[in-house]
Amino acid sequence: MEHGGERSSDDEPISDDEIDGSDSGSDSHDEIDGDDEGVVVAEMTEETLVRLKQDDPLLIILSVETATWIKGAGLAIGRNTMLKHLEIILNRDDSLAELWSGLAHNKTIEWFNLYIRQIGVEDVFPMIEPFFRNNLNLRHIEIVANVYRFEPCSVRSLALALEECTSSRLEQFEIC
Repeated sequence: MEHGGERSSDDEPISDDEIDGSDSGSDSHDEIDGDDEGVVVAEMTEETLVRLKQDDPLLIILSVETATWIKGAGLAIGRNTMLKHLEIILNRDDSLAELWSGLAHNKTIEWFNLYIRQIGVEDVFPMIEPFFRNNLNLRHIEIVANVYRFEPCSVRSLALALEECTSSRLEQFEIC
């Protein structure tokens, strides 16, 4: 299924040509903070996208929000081998097919946090399933829904997605 002309197939490879566009739709300033050991905690910006593509060893924690999505970030996340912690904030019902497609190829993320902040956000669990299946390093999954309840179809698709989790390193799963 396609939304807004974006790719949604999780199994098809993403080409470099898909991220060559310079129009990001974002004019925000870079939000990158370093801790005492030099590790970078970043929000999605043009600078962060460059660092993801370059496999910056200091960029290991990334926060992605639907409101500040930059085209090409999905492929960069999928190919990155340094990223260890990914936080995704869904605060509106945007199609992030590129994110889910790229995420399916990432093998280094150990901590995965998903925050669903609005009622009516598309059921994303079927799109996350390939990430759960392919990432053998996943240790922590946290899903927080700031809505009154999950829809029954979302609960079922979450269970099916988690069933595909093949990581023997999984230590913790939280749903709030």
